[in-house]
Amino acid sequence: MKLPIMITTTTGHTCTLELVGDNYIMKGATGTHRLSEHCTDTKRLQAHWIGFVDNNGGIPFYDTICDLKNASNDILDSALVKAIKENNEAVVDMLFNERSRRIQNRQKEIAQSELEWQNEI
Repeated sequence: MKLPIMITTTTGHTCTLELVGDNYIMKGATGTHRLSEHCTDTKRLQAHWIGFVDNNGGIPFYDTICDLKNASNDILDSALVKAIKENNEAVVDMLFNERSRRIQNRQKEIAQSELEWQNEI
């Protein structure tokens, strides 16, 4: 994620995420949320940011991101296109990472099937 990030929610609130010193700081209508940089990996930061934005009014396609594991590829791809058009880098990163994970898992499944098939011959 490239910081700082500023998002306007569906309710008109502005949320910001920035790195200040050793802390990730999220600010919005509901208040401020702080995470230590040293104790926070990318996945944790993304999860907290999604929840923070959602608590401040949300963004329609964040629903897809919050339920990435169950979203169909079509929904995921539609949300990715929307995020790219809106130049929302944080969301693009999350969606792209999930799509890449799915492709890698599918490639592993295919490789495993081919290996099993070769062992049967």
